[in-house]
Amino acid sequence: MLSANTVWLEPNLTKAPMNNLDFRKALAYAINTKAIAKIIYGNIVNPTSATGLLPNLNPFISKSTVKKYGFTYNQTMAKKYLKLSNYKGQNITIQDPDGWTDWNSATDVIVSQLAAVGIKATAYFPQDAARNTDLISGNYDLALDNNAGVASNPWTYFDRVFQLPIAANQSAQLNWERDNNPAAWALVQKLGTIAPTNTAETDATYGQLEKIFLQTLPEIPLWYNGAWAQYSTQYWLGWPTSKHGGDTPIMWDGWLGNMTTVEGLAGLYPNPSAAS
Repeated sequence: MLSANTVWLEPNLTKAPMNNLDFRKALAYAINTKAIAKIIYGNIVNPTSATGLLPNLNPFISKSTVKKYGFTYNQTMAKKYLKLSNYKGQNITIQDPDGWTDWNSATDVIVSQLAAVGIKATAYFPQDAARNTDLISGNYDLALDNNAGVASNPWTYFDRVFQLPIAANQSAQLNWERDNNPAAWALVQKLGTIAPTNTAETDATYGQLEKIFLQTLPEIPLWYNGAWAQYSTQYWLGWPTSKHGGDTPIMWDGWLGNMTTVEGLAGLYPNPSAAS
């Protein structure tokens, strides 16, 4: 499936032990995202990069920054940072909406992976409205979330991560993790003042934000949620694919009506082998 948005493990940075950077590093190294993509999704989705930026934004990613500050699944490193964090063995909850069966199953896998390095966690699946209320009010430990969707550049991604100020109720799916990082937010705001033609300064600013993101881990990227699309070739051929001129083969959540989808549907033609 095409990548539609980034699924994060979202820590509540106002609560211990999630407010401890070493603990967040332990979480990041403890989770085997390739195993989740294989076991839960049969590899129809992909694990994220360390930055969590969607694949279409790869040109904006600083490879040297990721190499120096990024992370991959490594239980030894997870145990090292867990020891540094002075984690006391308390239980933490990981929540996502009841009935989101793929996420619920992935959370169960994450719980077992965290247990393997010494972190006690429990899956918690409230109703969707209750889960949203918990994230808005900050009444959670860890949660799966996927607010960062497709965009032409990384600005909206970092706006969701770093936007300030933090309110008692964080609405609009912005900075639900409650990361108080004025330096990062200043860089996000700076991007709105840079001329579009000044790509050197823009790229450098995105590089700074990627460095801050990887150094502080306000979110832990896991996998790219799929842009779910299904079709049958029994009667019609010419359906959009990732190699089909960039058309978007998606007809849900506001995608239908976008010009790429209209163009894709206009390209359909009857299957000559179909029964009349």
